[in-house]
Amino acid sequence: MKRRKFLKDAAITGTMTALAFHGLGKEATPQTEKINCLQPRDPSGHQFLFYSDSTSGQPGKPHEARHQKVIEMIKRLEHDPEFIAFPGDAVMTGSDERQWQHWLDVEMKWLKEKKYPLYQSTSNHHSLNPKSDELFRKYHPDIPQNGPKGLEGLAYYIREGNLLYVSTHQPIRSDYQGYDYMKDFSFSDTTWLDQVLEDNAEATYKLVVGHYPVFPVNGYLQAPQWCFKPEERAPFWNTLKKHRVDAYLCSHIIAFDVKVMDGILQICSGGAGTDFGPGGFMPGMTEYLHAAQVAIDKQGLRYQVLDTAGEIKESLSWPFPSSDPESWKQARELSLSTKEANHILLLQLKGRYIRPAPYQHSMELLTSEDGRFWLGVDFRSERLMLRLYLRDIGEQYWTGPAIDYAGPISLQLAFHPGMGPGGMLYRQDRQAHWSSMLSSSASGLETYEWPKYIQKEDENLQVAYDLVQLPSIWT
Repeated sequence: MKRRKFLKDAAITGTMTALAFHGLGKEATPQTEKINCLQPRDPSGHQFLFYSDSTSGQPGKPHEARHQKVIEMIKRLEHDPEFIAFPGDAVMTGSDERQWQHWLDVEMKWLKEKKYPLYQSTSNHHSLNPKSDELFRKYHPDIPQNGPKGLEGLAYYIREGNLLYVSTHQPIRSDYQGYDYMKDFSFSDTTWLDQVLEDNAEATYKLVVGHYPVFPVNGYLQAPQWCFKPEERAPFWNTLKKHRVDAYLCSHIIAFDVKVMDGILQICSGGAGTDFGPGGFMPGMTEYLHAAQVAIDKQGLRYQVLDTAGEIKESLSWPFPSSDPESWKQARELSLSTKEANHILLLQLKGRYIRPAPYQHSMELLTSEDGRFWLGVDFRSERLMLRLYLRDIGEQYWTGPAIDYAGPISLQLAFHPGMGPGGMLYRQDRQAHWSSMLSSSASGLETYEWPKYIQKEDENLQVAYDLVQLPSIWT
């Protein structure tokens, strides 16, 4: 099964069937038919295209051919995007002027004809030495010169009415494959970012963009070359939290991935042409070439991830609706069925004090008899742990919040089948923001078959649950 195959409920299936064949009496074909676009649900909103990591610019190379497949799909979009967010790695080598010339004048010639604004970001392939920085500035003359001192034309922000778009400068890391170039940049220095967000506090929508994921992308190791180091995350993310940014857009990892931290989405799209399959950076069994079409409005953010055939592979409408926990059903045993594939399962855990014995390594909270579901506390890490048995994959693990032994458990969980491995969520209560548990799994609930029953393991633990219909991106 493809990773996070789009979950088509009855309403979505009917809508998409109608949309897929709306030619005027002509036989529609998947490669030529226009692709329906998400549109803002109110006049204040925006819609744009988000894709990245073609690492191309070399005539006749496989990356160029793969990038062209993505471009041909993009040309089929029914509506022009307001802009294109491209968080880096357009060319393979940013210090090679010929690659920039070919990428902009040949591969992206269509973009000049369409006149879409291109918001390009620096990255490890773009900024690997002083010469590459000079070329980035030269070939992106429309970038505002409003970045930090010395980084003008590399970091920048754009204010379009009620939308703020901030592109941070993230060059090659000093500890990446022997490179020592990270000119005038620190992942932990958020002075400029904080000031830009403060100066534009009245903006309705705020997007921050950077090449590297802050948090590990599920399915990839937590190595420093793939994302922020653990000690770097808090200063950066706390700045986004302080100003209630809507989303952080990133790439670098050759995958599509979404997770939420403190209510803020981290969306990673790196599928514009980099090699995949055996020996490549993109695992062909779980990933695919793609671009994401995004709409944001007062109700939230929605996206559809389109492969080169124009098929929706993944989608999300965020935030999702949730009923008052006081109305959730109290249960000792949850009776589940296949219908949960189209629902978000909500759980509320209350009342269990944690008093581990010296010899205990873990404590079960919720389990299934067949072993395909286990939720408990791991005393070695002092964190909530989730274990699921995924079809065709085997056991996969998620790490949740730290558990305070000084007080009883009070925690809400959400199992969101539309968010892939980022869809195992937690928060302390209804007033708190959702966050994703962390995992090395490349799959989520799309490959999961719910056990028939899940039961609690302790009388002192109160469990309440609810099921919320997976919201359609088209409503």
